[in-house]
Amino acid sequence: MNRTLRKVTLLFAMLLGGVLSSSAQSALNALVVLMKNGSKMTFFLSEKPQVLFQGAYLKVAYGVASSTTFALEDVQRFTYETQDEDAINGTSGDFADVHVRDGELVVSQLKQGTMVSILASDGKVMKQFAVPDTGTYRHDLSTLPQGVYLVKAGNITYKITR
Repeated sequence: MNRTLRKVTLLFAMLLGGVLSSSAQSALNALVVLMKNGSKMTFFLSEKPQVLFQGAYLKVAYGVASSTTFALEDVQRFTYETQDEDAINGTSGDFADVHVRDGELVVSQLKQGTMVSILASDGKVMKQFAVPDTGTYRHDLSTLPQGVYLVKAGNITYKITR
């Protein structure tokens, strides 16, 4: 009887160890925003993403001072998933990196022909252009007054200051 109890205990410990190690390997580590057009954007939890709802927009703030804003009408859903942080995911759809450097709007990772609009805070279109080539594109902002602008690149909206 004592020997049977030891075997059962050992078997239980082995099974429990296997379950715990497999659940540790599949721990949720990413916030994923899925768009209605099929594209998705991944934010790893190590960046400490914060999901904020601001009017008609879903904003994900992450890192020290970075954020990405999505129009709620374009978002299918957001979820938490397990993603490989070491994998390089190809960009799909209209994902882009948008920032201002030395008075220029720098847009990268967009496909050729993607429309980019710069809107004033009141919604007025200040500039609009199509990205001429895949890769990085720079656009001079010196003709715009100082202020806060929304940059709509494809289906994703970014907030910038000039």
